[in-house]
Amino acid sequence: MTERVLISTFGFDPEKVLRALRWIAYDRLAVIAGGKSLREPGFRRLEAAERASGGTVEVVAVDPFDFRSCFEGAVLAMVQVLVPAAMGVALMAFVESIAAARAFTAEGEPEVEADQELRALGAANLAGGCFQAFPAGGGLSQTAVNRETGARSQVAGVLTACVVVLTLLFLTPLFENLPGATLGAVVIVAVAGLVDLAALRRIREIRVRDFGLALVALAGVLVLGVLQGVLLAVVVSMLTLVYGANHPPIEVLGRKPGTSFWRDRGRRPDDETVPGLMVIRPVAGIYFANAPRLRRRLLDLVDAAAPQPDVLLVDFGAVPDVDISALDLLPTVDADLHGRGITLWLANLNDRPLDMVRRLPDAAAWERRMFREVDDAAAAFAAR
Repeated sequence: MTERVLISTFGFDPEKVLRALRWIAYDRLAVIAGGKSLREPGFRRLEAAERASGGTVEVVAVDPFDFRSCFEGAVLAMVQVLVPAAMGVALMAFVESIAAARAFTAEGEPEVEADQELRALGAANLAGGCFQAFPAGGGLSQTAVNRETGARSQVAGVLTACVVVLTLLFLTPLFENLPGATLGAVVIVAVAGLVDLAALRRIREIRVRDFGLALVALAGVLVLGVLQGVLLAVVVSMLTLVYGANHPPIEVLGRKPGTSFWRDRGRRPDDETVPGLMVIRPVAGIYFANAPRLRRRLLDLVDAAAPQPDVLLVDFGAVPDVDISALDLLPTVDADLHGRGITLWLANLNDRPLDMVRRLPDAAAWERRMFREVDDAAAAFAAR
């Protein structure tokens, strides 16, 4: 059996680095250097371990600034094995750090900024990686234990580090035979207060979809493990977001009686309408993936209307942005409606979509069919 451990030499002579590291008492060590194995007399303990286990011990070195070494067979094989696990560790570190920070933020404390936390974690792990440190990250169980013991500042971390060092140096015999269940009991007691069934009930009452996502995350962690469960929850959440972005709602609007406020008639069917004018409002950004679907649904709404409208007014107030693929469909939709004897008008465009429409070659023709507010368009339609 062969086991390899990479040691960065940072531009120094690999042989000198190996000589300087003779005192490291590894049972298995491999350091990659220029594709050749360097046997050093100082690693006699490794050779003895090799003979005892019947395995293979390689002593090699790698210069991280020599990019050619990254494509050597041994190094490339290790990278392929390490990268997926490293990505999982990075994701878990960030997710758990943010979860712990938000769960334990007291009232009146500054709001947790995810970007700042990500930069801090990245810098800490980048520095730690230069010294072969364990990955750094916040932990729910550790934070819960700290809170239960009354920790209020970073001094608690310093004291914890000192206790760990003292334990490793002098108290290890007292803990080496401690059953793992004991540690599990400590963690369970510490994090039991984080189980909030009332919050789950609240989520279910407010939005069933988010309650389903919470159950997926819970089931994934219990059945697959923490890392796989969190990854499953992240993937399902992203798929849910993508589905929502690709299936945006389209509201048919009516005017609140006695006002200039237009709102969804699906919720308030008694709102006023203007005969011959149909007003709809997409509620999402429009881009290449959802634009064809929006076009089909828009035409379906027009075909289902009775009587058929003379003008279709699209309220862009809930559309923050469109991409060029979606904008290219505008003449197609206009032609589809023209074939049905319907004119397309636009209203309430936000700045970015408005700027894009004004850059079209036929922008002058669209200017006559664009209105600042929906009610302005309704007044212009009534005055025709």
